[in-house]
Amino acid sequence: MFIVSEIIVGISPSVKASRKWFRRPIQLAISILLIVLLAGCGLLEWRAADLEAPLPGEVTPDSYGVYTRGNYLYVSRESRDESLASVAPNDHPLDISASQIRVWLRGLEVRPEEGGEPISLVPTEQLSELSATLAQALGDASPDEDVVFHVFRTAGSWFGSERRVTTARVFYRDDSLNLIFGELDDFYSEQIDRDLHPLKPGFRGTDTDVSGEVIASPQIAFVDGRADWIRLDRSAIAAAPVAPRRLAPAPVIAAPAASPLPKDPRWSQLEERLLILDGLRSKGLITEEDYEIKKRELLDILDL
Repeated sequence: MFIVSEIIVGISPSVKASRKWFRRPIQLAISILLIVLLAGCGLLEWRAADLEAPLPGEVTPDSYGVYTRGNYLYVSRESRDESLASVAPNDHPLDISASQIRVWLRGLEVRPEEGGEPISLVPTEQLSELSATLAQALGDASPDEDVVFHVFRTAGSWFGSERRVTTARVFYRDDSLNLIFGELDDFYSEQIDRDLHPLKPGFRGTDTDVSGEVIASPQIAFVDGRADWIRLDRSAIAAAPVAPRRLAPAPVIAAPAASPLPKDPRWSQLEERLLILDGLRSKGLITEEDYEIKKRELLDILDL
């Protein structure tokens, strides 16, 4: 009996070790499956977010002027940069649509610091929300305020990915949209305490040595030869449905235009949604079936 018990005791550790060895591939397979599911959920989440991008007027900024503060996008208003000895007031508030801002931004490309193919200044998945929020912020801003944004992208693969960030100061003056970059597709470390080292946009009085390079085009003018400050003339948005204009400082009462039917504000909102939806379809981000279903839902809002 003693001998049998010794044999059992001697075998037990090896049996336990073999069971543990067999469990490892199963645990690895489950981990991979969870990663794939989480990645799929993230993809669906940003697609849905793009379809539901806010329209100007839908977002209420907090007491600090922040419109959105997320993992991939940040937009706020702040006091006008006074780093130059003399700074002219901005032409704010600005009456401009999200589609016009989108036309301005989507043509901007950056050559990353490490070289390679040019990339869009604003990732496709953030373009609609950033355009809508910037349009609202510029419409709310006073002549003594600038608009600031941070936008992030993920570079590399799952096994070697990193986050990169672009920050910019935005203001409208002399019929031009100005962007001064503080970071331009620069490496973003998650280990840095951002309370002590916050992300900053560019400044009028400081020439920032940015990482990436804005690719020159006929629509872009580099201010004072600086690589971090670009100006986009209003002619760059000639394809937009309505040219931007500065809001009058005081309300002007005009005679109502003759129209057989009153204008329904839902039409402009519907147009914005359909433009976003069509853009996702053309880039292959949603199927034709998804497009038709969502389009029908949007049209049903107006009982068409």
